[in-house]
Amino acid sequence: HMQNQMIAEIEAARPRYVVMVNVETSWLRDDGSPGRLFEWWDAYRGHYRRVGVADMISEESTEYRWDDDAAPEAYTPKSENYLAVYRRNE
Repeated sequence: HMQNQMIAEIEAARPRYVVMVNVETSWLRDDGSPGRLFEWWDAYRGHYRRVGVADMISEESTEYRWDDDAAPEAYTPKSENYLAVYRRNE
């Protein structure tokens, strides 16, 4: 229910920016968790362009990329733990 509600709110609000936290413990997901939100985001993110990345490589090192340097074709996170900022396509 919570995932469906969040999807509906994002689609209705059409926020200019979306922050995606790709950290295993962020949603406390496990093998039995529903993946609806993540499946939806994979399709919906086409309305957005990645403009920021904070790649948490280790406790001592975080790589920051912005604007064109953050685009998927320009940078692939080195860690599974990263934060991505997306801006809505105009």
